[in-house]
Amino acid sequence: MVIFRPFERGAGTLVALKAHGLVQRSLVALRVTIEDRSGGRRVLIGMVLLCSWAIAAPRAAAQTLAVSPVGVQFAPGQVSAMVTLANRGDMATSFQVRVMAWHQTADRVVVTGSLQPSAAGIIASPPLGTIGPGQTQTIRLLCIRPPVSRESVYRLIIDQLPPPASPGRVRLVLRMSLPVFAEPQGGTAPTVTWSVFSTSKGTMLEARNTGTRHVSLTDIRLASAGRTQAIGAGQLPYLLAGATRRWRIGPGLRLAVGMPVNITASTDSRIVLRQVTVVAAP
Repeated sequence: MVIFRPFERGAGTLVALKAHGLVQRSLVALRVTIEDRSGGRRVLIGMVLLCSWAIAAPRAAAQTLAVSPVGVQFAPGQVSAMVTLANRGDMATSFQVRVMAWHQTADRVVVTGSLQPSAAGIIASPPLGTIGPGQTQTIRLLCIRPPVSRESVYRLIIDQLPPPASPGRVRLVLRMSLPVFAEPQGGTAPTVTWSVFSTSKGTMLEARNTGTRHVSLTDIRLASAGRTQAIGAGQLPYLLAGATRRWRIGPGLRLAVGMPVNITASTDSRIVLRQVTVVAAP
């Protein structure tokens, strides 16, 4: 069995999800539980990405949930927003909605956003519900704690609750994780500072956002001494306000302290070009 890591990209549209359907620019993670014929033992396979060829599950195909938009941006002073869930299947489906605070930390290998319970900065209503076939449900988001000096960031977690279990059937539980940003009054644009440093365990690329808003980083490339290397931005391309991300640079560039490195990256609105010099780790 192939297990995929979930991924996320920017704004887009989540189209109808079927066993042989397509997912356009959105996070779709599934928790798969298999029961034996007696209905007793359950084996958790893990989180997998459902795509057009990954899984064929006729029973699960009838459970179809779509969401729009796939990201929410609160402008300064804005207090409410809406997300629409659509049941494109042929049977009723139940859902659960939660808002989680989103933090980003850096370590010597990767940076990932971690989810923590929200401190009630944003609330979602209704938190639970059932949508009939062909029907829609509006989820209202209310910002009850406006950001003061830095953009507040959250994840809107939408779980499609499974139907009653049937022995010998595969149950697919859809989970969608949408980014939610609340921009402060008078916020500053994201400013990314780049550096490359050498350690005893390898060479690292670091990006630090000193602005008060997030930025998306994609298509990161390094060039030095006639050699180039692409750096994967990972599952989440966001660099949050005040956060730092680090990526390990492969040995193909053969970097050493004192060598110049040209960095190019795509952000939300432009191409970034920077030249830095490899330094020893502080």
